[in-house]
Amino acid sequence: MFSPRLRLLFLVTIGGLLLLWGRLAWLQLFRCESYRRLAERQIVRVRTLEAPRGDIVDRNGIVLATSRPGFKVSLDLSYFATTGNNPGGWTKFRRSISRKKAEVWFSEFIDSIRSDEEWFERTARALKADANFLREKLDRIEEGVKAEASRRPSRERRTIFLRGIRTPQVIIEPIDSQTAFLIESRLRDFPGIVVGISQKRNYPYDATACHILGYL
Repeated sequence: MFSPRLRLLFLVTIGGLLLLWGRLAWLQLFRCESYRRLAERQIVRVRTLEAPRGDIVDRNGIVLATSRPGFKVSLDLSYFATTGNNPGGWTKFRRSISRKKAEVWFSEFIDSIRSDEEWFERTARALKADANFLREKLDRIEEGVKAEASRRPSRERRTIFLRGIRTPQVIIEPIDSQTAFLIESRLRDFPGIVVGISQKRNYPYDATACHILGYL
């Protein structure tokens, strides 16, 4: 017969395995869908890409309107949601705000960005802009997201605020290539700033036939 110690060790081992198998079964059978959606949110980011506009030419092939590439600077608020005052990643940030009203935590989140005076000054110098200009842009982003959320049912507002945080917002367009390359080469010095490519319409003959060709 086994000694009492061996029987106790056997029971503890079996109990631990049963708990482990039970936990695995619960995750696989009952929580698989929620974890699948969570994994998708962590690896998938929705981005709006501008469709390139084609050239307009006359019957002889002379270009009347074309597009030239340019650069734009956007503010990615999701960076501030996962660093600094909100370390721990996007999942932890979502969990930290789950018990607050949407308007409250969104305002607190924007205020935490406003309090970083050094970031405003450093970024403004790189963009050859004024720090107050960047603050005004942040205010407009906040007002725009809140305005959109106010038009939605209360149950959808939290989703609207989260989408506003995860969607980069354009703050300066266009910028010169030198500034764009400077920021791209020193992204660690400008957290939350994203440089993108934009299309700017060019009309070689200025306002000629603008009522047909357009002027934007």
